[in-house]
Amino acid sequence: TGFEDIGNSVLNGDFSSGTVGFTSDYTYSNNDVTPEATFWVGPNANTVHSGFAGIPDHTTGSGNYMVVNGAGTPNLNVWCQTITVEPNTNYNFSAWVATVAAGSPAILQFSINGNVLAAPFNAPVAVGQWDEFFAVWNSGAATSAQICIVNQNTTLGGNDFAIDDVMLRADLMVSANVTNAVCTTAADGAITVTGFGGVAPYVNYAIAGPLNQNNTTGIFSNLPPGTYTVSVTDSAVPAVT
Repeated sequence: TGFEDIGNSVLNGDFSSGTVGFTSDYTYSNNDVTPEATFWVGPNANTVHSGFAGIPDHTTGSGNYMVVNGAGTPNLNVWCQTITVEPNTNYNFSAWVATVAAGSPAILQFSINGNVLAAPFNAPVAVGQWDEFFAVWNSGAATSAQICIVNQNTTLGGNDFAIDDVMLRADLMVSANVTNAVCTTAADGAITVTGFGGVAPYVNYAIAGPLNQNNTTGIFSNLPPGTYTVSVTDSAVPAVT
């Protein structure tokens, strides 16, 4: 059975179009994010706050990102977007976060349809270091999802950060009649494929996309971004992709 990563469902997840496509409980400021609970989108955080480091964005090193002066109130939505989703599908929700002022790094958490998802994630202690945080969500019966990033840190000093490359990706099963599989995408660009059904043992796993590989373990690491189709061969029937 093949699985295909259909790409990022988030509109303007790299902030290249400015403030298009998302909402926030924080207040947008065009030229000054000195007050808490304000944000700006642009290429240099130091432009809007003299105490923030002018770090490069995660996407290209010269593009936009979202700059946030953290609020003292927990559970405020920093960034939200409503997206149409497929029912009964596993989605991978991720974003890159950097600290722009030393002190008390942000404590971020994902939320989907008002429910927090996975454990909180601490922004990096080091200023200017981009780290990815990641969670998996199954849509169940939902056909629409309001995906949000929430800051749980209530400390005002140093609770300042940047967000870039917000992504929601689905692993959709491509029809086949060989065997079933579970495809799990990790935050470090790895995919683990687990076969079930068919006739065990499973003799070969293969991926096709920007990087083509096959092996007998179903574990693929250090994958470049892109769309992949994963196929599993059981011990009785040739693979179908």
